[in-house]
Amino acid sequence: MINRNYQHLTRPDLDARALRPEVKSGLGGILRVVCTMSLVVGFAVLASGGTNFIVRSPNITVELSREGKIVRVVHEEKKISWSLRGETSLAGCQIEGAVESEEEKNGGVRFKKHLTCQVEGSRKEGWLIDEFQPAKESVRWDIQLKGAGSPWSTAIETRLQIPDAERVKFWTAWGDPRPAHDAAWRDPLVLSSLSDRKFWYGTPYYQYGESWGVYTANFGDVFCIPLVSLVERKGDIGFSLALSPADVLLDLTLETSAKGDVSLSRLFRRISEESATHFQLDLVAHEADWRGGLRWMTSHYPDYFYSPLETAGELGGTAAYSSYEGNVDVEKLKRMGFRVNWITGLEMPYMGMFLPPVQNDNEQWPSFGLSVGYTSVRQMAAYARWFHERGFYLLNYFNVEGFGSNILFPPPTRKSESDSDLWKDPNDFLHAKLADAILYYPKRGRPFMAKFAGRWVSPDDPWPDGGIGSPRAMLDCGEPTYQDFLLTQARRLIDKIPDASGICIDRLDWLGVYNFRRDDNVSWYDGPARALISSWKDLLEKLGPLEHKAGKVIFVNNHHNRIDILRQVDGLFDEFGYDPASMNTTGLTGLFKPTLCWVASEGDLRPNPDGFLQKYLYMGVFPMAPFPGNHHAIVPSAWADQQYLDYGPLFEAMRGRKWVLVPHAIAVEGDAAKANLFQVQTGYVIPVTFGGSTSNASVTIRGIPEILAGKKMSCELIHPGDKQWQACESAGSNHAISLSVSLRRGCALVRLRSGDSGG
Repeated sequence: MINRNYQHLTRPDLDARALRPEVKSGLGGILRVVCTMSLVVGFAVLASGGTNFIVRSPNITVELSREGKIVRVVHEEKKISWSLRGETSLAGCQIEGAVESEEEKNGGVRFKKHLTCQVEGSRKEGWLIDEFQPAKESVRWDIQLKGAGSPWSTAIETRLQIPDAERVKFWTAWGDPRPAHDAAWRDPLVLSSLSDRKFWYGTPYYQYGESWGVYTANFGDVFCIPLVSLVERKGDIGFSLALSPADVLLDLTLETSAKGDVSLSRLFRRISEESATHFQLDLVAHEADWRGGLRWMTSHYPDYFYSPLETAGELGGTAAYSSYEGNVDVEKLKRMGFRVNWITGLEMPYMGMFLPPVQNDNEQWPSFGLSVGYTSVRQMAAYARWFHERGFYLLNYFNVEGFGSNILFPPPTRKSESDSDLWKDPNDFLHAKLADAILYYPKRGRPFMAKFAGRWVSPDDPWPDGGIGSPRAMLDCGEPTYQDFLLTQARRLIDKIPDASGICIDRLDWLGVYNFRRDDNVSWYDGPARALISSWKDLLEKLGPLEHKAGKVIFVNNHHNRIDILRQVDGLFDEFGYDPASMNTTGLTGLFKPTLCWVASEGDLRPNPDGFLQKYLYMGVFPMAPFPGNHHAIVPSAWADQQYLDYGPLFEAMRGRKWVLVPHAIAVEGDAAKANLFQVQTGYVIPVTFGGSTSNASVTIRGIPEILAGKKMSCELIHPGDKQWQACESAGSNHAISLSVSLRRGCALVRLRSGDSGG
């Protein structure tokens, strides 16, 4: 957990001039032409600069020049073309000689380009291969890079250019759709005009000058899914460029301009002659809706969006972060929609030793922060059993980057007489067992103002980890010794705390850092390095199957909001979810997973509790509830409890929700309110929110299977403060349902069920 005092460690105005030359990315150099919209009745091979090759799939056609550049795309369903230009290039590189092209039997085409480059004052060369292939619902764009000589790196840039850009709207999975840096929440489910802007994938990437991690809770210029959607409402057409989350994406930026430039830059990837660097993209055609590209992405990469456990959705509900072991009003909590507690981890003897190797389950140890002072395996197991018996879920605390308490460097004199007692002292255990996993500050890093062992941190010192018990050591979970230790800890929790539902892993903000003393064979940050993103993915591919085989979930406190790190993750518990940008990106990465967001205090709800809680409903996330002993989070009070009792039935009805991404799924007439559409086990739920003083909203639902099958749907709703559901008016057709929704406090939750969906 990060103390809330650190939440303002944000960097909304990173200075691009400070970046090293190889990671700068320009937007110039792309030919601009006049955009024309026309009915397509055929294709002709044009002169140089026009169409020389055509790659056609059922819903999109891509036209290419002899140089391997995209010159036009065609929306096959609508028979409308765009003069969309596109190519991949490398910063500082030029094509030398003629571009080789080869048509393939499956209707694809392959281009090979010889590159000569100037990177950090050195001459480099390599080969770029672009391959365009027809796929069932896209045109697949494969990119391969191979270097010559010693390894090197530069920005690998995929560029699009949209002439006549004022006619086009843009969407990505952003923290904020507008370039504003304030505390106001803004709806991320809207299209925006292209503007001069830079986005960072998950969080801004590490630079040598950083003194802290790179976490930016309330920084809106981030995107969490590598997807760009461009649409034009006239003609109801859209095109998306989707990057594969299965690729090795270390750091990634997205730049746009008001002139119609879009550039995706992959950073710090190694280019060498030993192995090819590979990326996969898809060009997709869809309707003029933000859902189109997202629908394609979720259906083609389901492992990143869906939990490996079908039962994970049951953990959706209001939540707590507490070690309180006293009595609670169970029925009252259930009326608040309460379901899950992430136990704080204060039971452990120190960070990283989550369940120490005691001789028997009754042996006690001094706890990290519990008021009782001591605990045991037996006591922890009883706490989990108590939660389970009352219909609640418990997540054990876990952390994969911070270790120890009051860690000292150089290593102090060992205290433990025997190796079996090493665990009792964090310095003894760290320096004897895990020393090779210690992350060190880079040689080119600058000293920074955070005391560690009584001195300022400078290059080649261990990199300190902040938090309770500081100073703690920061470790690399890709190191085999530490990875084995973590997997052993996970097995002990599974075996010894059987009534816990799984683990929640704290603090992913350090995933943007590099270990400059190790080599993952894919990173190149002024030389070989191991990205902690690589370490995380390696660990999770072992930890995930271990937990899931036992029927246990993995939740994460996702400070680093990006979809490619979530393949083995079952749910999200966002410590900074009350911050607008963090809530938006957490909601968008948790489309089909239980998604829980923090509420730091009662003050977060004031002065407008309706507006605050309606954000959670609209984004399909569950807020933390007032629970005794909540750690740096909302605690019970008569006023706060009443707000949750008022909204509890609404959140309870959202359990197991999954976003509905069919074209133009939902609309509110006259934008009188905001509404979203989710599927639940018994049908659908529709939070109608932010209606202000409006007493009624007209809502239209389109395209869901029950409507298309002609099934009759029943409609009922509940308002904040209601205890009973009431019928609502609806009228149907063969493609849509129209609802008349009465609002109270600007809100209602509507429930739709077909005649055969059950009670």
